Amino acid sequence: MENQEKVNILIVDDTPANLLSYQDILAPLGQNMVCANSGKEALQHLLHEDFAVILMDVSMPVLNGFETATLIRSRPRSAHTPIIFISAINTTEMHREKGYLFGRVDYIFSPVVPEILQAKVAVFIDLFRVTNAYKRQAEELSLLGKKLEEQVNEGKRLNQQLEVTNKELEAFSYSISHDLRNALSGIIGSSEILLDTYADKLDEGGREFLKSLYEDAWRMNELIEALLKLSRLSRQKMKYEIVDLTAIVKTIAKELRKIDPKRQVKFTIEEGIMANGDSVLLEVALQNLLSNAWKYTAKQPQTIIEFGVIPPDSPLTKGIEGVDSPLTKGVRGLSVYFVRDNGVGFDMFQTDKLFRPFSRLHTEDEFKGIGIGLTIVQRVIQRHNGIIWIEAKPNEGATFYWTLG
Repeated sequence: MENQEKVNILIVDDTPANLLSYQDILAPLGQNMVCANSGKEALQHLLHEDFAVILMDVSMPVLNGFETATLIRSRPRSAHTPIIFISAINTTEMHREKGYLFGRVDYIFSPVVPEILQAKVAVFIDLFRVTNAYKRQAEELSLLGKKLEEQVNEGKRLNQQLEVTNKELEAFSYSISHDLRNALSGIIGSSEILLDTYADKLDEGGREFLKSLYEDAWRMNELIEALLKLSRLSRQKMKYEIVDLTAIVKTIAKELRKIDPKRQVKFTIEEGIMANGDSVLLEVALQNLLSNAWKYTAKQPQTIIEFGVIPPDSPLTKGIEGVDSPLTKGVRGLSVYFVRDNGVGFDMFQTDKLFRPFSRLHTEDEFKGIGIGLTIVQRVIQRHNGIIWIEAKPNEGATFYWTLG
């Protein structure tokens, strides 16, 4: 008990010799003992302090032990404080039962056996400590609960504020993009007129400069259009329905073939692939993924592009690299869709660049593009509460896997 905080024990008796005797008996317990020589004085102590147990003489003038116990029980602070009555006069079973009625916990006849009194008081000391420990824990939990509630409310407030700010930023970006596109349209139009009408009046250097101006303006217009697409994706309301992904992929494949009918391209498209999602957004994602595969297989003598699905919990998912990583372990129980190609591929350490807007792994001379397509794909998948990841090797193609939450 040396390392524990001392507790209070209240001893109530109108005989000073009894008070000293009880203190001597309980001294080995090493607790704080408070003495009162009347019921009134005991009540005063109980107004300001908490006690593990009260030892109280039954026969006292003015307020006897039973009357004092009644008043103790009537006060919320001391309503549950254990009381041990001690009496040398009222030693019958009737008095013992009367003690129960007045809220006592125990009743000891005098003369007191020291070992018995020590044992009984020690039990109440332990009970007091345990009870206080639970109270402190409850208070701490209550305080933590309040702090957590405050943090949640603050989080909600910040989220609402962020949502408003994002909407304002999107509206601003959308407005600026429109204004810039209108200005660029004027530059592009004027450049075309100059090239068509006045090209013969310019020397070779002037024509090259004008052509470069036209191409740069057109590229800037494409970048702005890409920004507008991203903005529209963020603002577009989701409409969930059953979507025939196979049909969408077949349509996109047909359109891609028209771009270069002479290319040797083999599309492998799994039949009957359905998904629950927004049909417009999913078509945008598939358009970008398949266009990406088409572009980066352009230098292959035989292009192979595959679209398929791995069913939920299929043994095949165990063969997917990274499927059990922190990023992708959530695919268990979900269908995993994929687009695979035999194109140029890339080093996996460059993966983080793929979904970054306007970030490219290849130069403009190698492959045309502005580096926004995969950012759009990721945004669509995220809006469906899904995840997307990649397997690739240089000159061995790439496979894009994704889920829809």
